[in-house]
Amino acid sequence: LTVNADLNIGGDIILDGTATLTYQKPIIMTGNISLYQSANELSTQGIVVESLFNAGRIEVDEGISVNSVLTVPGTGKIYATDISADIAEITGDLYISETIDVTNDLTCNIGAYITADFIAALNLYADDTYIKADSFVTHDWASENDGNFEIMNTSDVRILNINVNTLTVDNSYLETETVNVSKDMLMNSSTTLTVPYATTNPRHVYGLDLNIIGDLTVMADAKISLSRKGFQDDYSGPDFDSYGGSMMCHAGQSGAPGTWGETYGDYRSSAFAGSGSYYYEGGGYAEINADSIVLHGSI
Repeated sequence: LTVNADLNIGGDIILDGTATLTYQKPIIMTGNISLYQSANELSTQGIVVESLFNAGRIEVDEGISVNSVLTVPGTGKIYATDISADIAEITGDLYISETIDVTNDLTCNIGAYITADFIAALNLYADDTYIKADSFVTHDWASENDGNFEIMNTSDVRILNINVNTLTVDNSYLETETVNVSKDMLMNSSTTLTVPYATTNPRHVYGLDLNIIGDLTVMADAKISLSRKGFQDDYSGPDFDSYGGSMMCHAGQSGAPGTWGETYGDYRSSAFAGSGSYYYEGGGYAEINADSIVLHGSI
């Protein structure tokens, strides 16, 4: 069904079987939208709806606003600039270019894939947030949450800015840059906390900035590791200069006989990453502030 005129719906929109709907204007309604089958497709300019269930494919030019519950099962895919909902449970795929805004609970089940094309924000305001996705690729996302944030059993999580009440990372790999926790942070076993690799275009080295008002606990087999997260191979600090592969190491000594690189920084207050060598990246740098640190794992 393709609709070019105004669409006035007093109840719900339900797509089943192999049904598709194309509407060139925003869909604004007080009812619900349901796409029950993977073959169902909905294409429109924007959506404002009470609840949304999508097992098919939804493409909108602008945003989606759900007053209550957004549900995306495993076959579901949504393409939009932004999504807002009161509660969201995701097992399918979200391709969002700007913002996900969830008022209460966000649950990303195993199988979920969430990605943003460029700078975006993940705004969470209350209660618990659980991410258990197979992949949570988030480029430059910020998480703002007055409740608690849990990342569990997830192989790939990248959230550069995290601002939460409490943070628990369990059996997961988390890449971040700035973490502000107003209470406690717990890293359970088999968890790695790190930063992304440095980039040469643009030239940027990620430093880890952890600020925990309460306690930081790193359990056995958990680690904060910045190995090879400094300047790229063939690049040196502190200005990201390319030097053509003279191997930098302790005190700026090069692999080339009789040559020395520039020494920089202060070992008592790390503010720069290590220089790269001919083959490998340099080491990263971090600043960790906490009321106390309980270390059973490694930093």
